[in-house]
Parts: sequence; C-alpha cells; structure tokens
Amino acid sequence: MDTGYQSFNNRDELTRARVAGCFSCLGIFHPADIVLWLHEDSTAACPICGADTVLPHVDSLGALRAIHAGLVSAEETIPAVLDMTPPAGRGPGGA
Repeated sequence: MDTGYQSFNNRDELTRARVAGCFSCLGIFHPADIVLWLHEDSTAACPICGADTVLPHVDSLGALRAIHAGLVSAEETIPAVLDMTPPAGRGPGGA
C-alpha cells in the first residue's frame, strides 16, 4: 500500500469506505465521522487527532501500528481514546 497516496486526496475513496483508520493516533472510525477536510477539501482530517493521515478501508489496529511504526516518529504521536470494551460473551467470564 502506498500509504502517502492513500492518505492524500482521499475524499472520493472515503465515500465508498465502510471504515477508516488514522495512522497517527491509531484511531478507527466510520468515514461519516470526518468533518474537517484539508487541501482544497480533498483530504480527510482525522476526527480524533486532526492529522491528515486517514486511510480508507483500514479496520485493523495491527495494520495501523505497522504503518505508524514505519512513518511516524514518537514525537508526532497523539494517542487515540480507544473503546476497549469486549463484545458480549468475550472477556472475563465470557465464553
């Protein structure tokens, strides 16, 4: 994946995506949550951290971590607030 290309001028692709992720803060969200568009309204700003590092169709924290590790320095990281609640039936006491 050419990450730089996917995170720039991505508005059209995000209209077709069911999910998106940010490789700066590692947040995963629905594209409808994006309210700020940069670079002449063609590039999404992350609704969590505001960075223009949004990738359409990425729903894996592992994939975002790998991209993040290769492209973003620790000083640029803004951690996302993640919902760590396990689905019903999974977790302590669940099957």
